Amino acid sequence: MCARIRKASAIAVSALTAVCTPSIARAATDTTPPVLHAPHNAQFSVGTVLSPMALDADGEPQATGEIIMHARWRGSDASGICGYSIRPEWAGDVGKWSPWNSVDSVTTSTTDYNDQFGGGSFKFMGYGVRARDCAANITHTFVQFMPIVSQEDGATFGGYEYGGVTAPTYRGSWTTSTCHCWSGEQTRRTRQARAAVTFVANSDHVGLVMPKGPTRGKAKVYVNGALKAVVNTHAATSVHRAIVWSGHGGRVRVVNLATRGHPRIDLDAVLTNSSGHFPGIR
Repeated sequence: MCARIRKASAIAVSALTAVCTPSIARAATDTTPPVLHAPHNAQFSVGTVLSPMALDADGEPQATGEIIMHARWRGSDASGICGYSIRPEWAGDVGKWSPWNSVDSVTTSTTDYNDQFGGGSFKFMGYGVRARDCAANITHTFVQFMPIVSQEDGATFGGYEYGGVTAPTYRGSWTTSTCHCWSGEQTRRTRQARAAVTFVANSDHVGLVMPKGPTRGKAKVYVNGALKAVVNTHAATSVHRAIVWSGHGGRVRVVNLATRGHPRIDLDAVLTNSSGHFPGIR
């Protein structure tokens, strides 16, 4: 009899372990593939930090690495779920399927580089995901891991001509801060209470990249008019290019609360999913 599938924390692919062999005798009459609930796009991992942008020969920013994304899936079937398996997929190749196991999530570091300098077949696209029921029926799908990094003015440098966010609209007193430590080397900053920035992210998921530090404070995040979070960017030491919030896309508005004693917030960048879906079933 198959062991009960237990939820597992998001882990790297290299840590996958096999756990279960289906018992066909247990559900010999089941010929229906399991239902596999999986997202089209992976989410952005709050608390992680983007790498500095790669520069070209002229020192111009080109792409961002170390964008940590994660996805979770769930299978259901009358005979029970007796395992999951995943494989990495690139534009021109696919990896090997992992052994069947109970792991229902994956976390991966990726980039917004979109092959503007060639080498497109090596572009990482995401993971194929399979679910197997206890009668050995299999369903598979694809989860895309393709982020877009939009700067504080809406510009993108990863080779994406489309996608990302609309040009942000700033209300109140905001100024530009320049530093090699920022994504794209610039942020917009404010210390004014109720100063706000608004943009539209037509994406499954959106993430806010903001600096954290002793002088930074709190901000409210609204999506389509509804309050979704109060983000705290205050920290004892400075942290650059931090993902401080992630949620569903839409019309996003960030409002400064001008926290007493450390009223400043900065918007560094916005993360969204690439609009294209690339089913990796081959």
